[in-house]
Amino acid sequence: MSVPGITNYLTEKSWVMDFSNNSITSLPKGVFSNLTLGGLFLNNNEIEEIGENVLHDSSNTLGSLRLNDNKLREIPYAIGQLSNLYSLSIENNFIGEFDSQILRNISNTLSIISYGSASVTTWPKEMSVLKGASQISIYGLNVSIVPADAFLDQLFILTMTSTLISSFSKTFDNKTRLYQLFLENNTKLSADGITSGGFKNVPELQTISIKNSPLVSLPLIFNDIKEYAVVTFTGCPIQYINNSTFEGNGSKIYYLNLDITMLETVPHAFSRLTSIITLFLTNGKIKEINTDDFRRNGQPFQSSLDWKSHIKCFQ
Repeated sequence: MSVPGITNYLTEKSWVMDFSNNSITSLPKGVFSNLTLGGLFLNNNEIEEIGENVLHDSSNTLGSLRLNDNKLREIPYAIGQLSNLYSLSIENNFIGEFDSQILRNISNTLSIISYGSASVTTWPKEMSVLKGASQISIYGLNVSIVPADAFLDQLFILTMTSTLISSFSKTFDNKTRLYQLFLENNTKLSADGITSGGFKNVPELQTISIKNSPLVSLPLIFNDIKEYAVVTFTGCPIQYINNSTFEGNGSKIYYLNLDITMLETVPHAFSRLTSIITLFLTNGKIKEINTDDFRRNGQPFQSSLDWKSHIKCFQ
């Protein structure tokens, strides 16, 4: 079905409308005539088409637009008319290529974008025109390698979910503003693939979270990170941790969470964590804790530890 015409009889400066999780198939011309929108949420519908001028009367006010999880095959022309758009969600459609001119039209204001689907089979270099995008979420890409120039220096938060990414190519080197990195359900991603991403000169990086990826060891990325706060690996079949993993600046990690792994012993590499405050080894296969597991140079850790592993020797 399509959305009928709506007229703005109220006195508010702008409306926020949420039509998510319906069965809307199109937005014809005039559907939002004389209506000033500040936010429009149309995610999880069946939209195949959006009229060119459907958002004309909100071109100066619409700040947040959600069109994710629909049936669009291209970025709607109407998006390029939005002069104050700061947040756009268009992931999980059938968009295989991105119109660089439409993206360029919104590049001065857009700071948050979510995009991607299995229809994307090459790295979308068109996204590089979004000079102000600092929070980027990428979904479902049918691409294996992230190139070195994939992101601009203003990148602040990056999320990559359910892609076929297997490796990065110095992608994160010199991303001096990168603050948080989330990698989830990337079924081809290995520890070596993450290490290849390069983490040199990323002084603001405070959080890295990797979930449900086939890592059998931790990536060797911590040595060059100047200030590292929170590290979380969940649902990764980690079997071992190299003794050199936390050398250098890696010792500055103060929160480490390894949840649902294949570890059977407490890794000796933990002895290098000189700043650790909280350590989780939960839902694993550890059978016992040995006397020397938490000694550093013969002295015990000064740490707050939370053990929830399946420690059979204490059952």
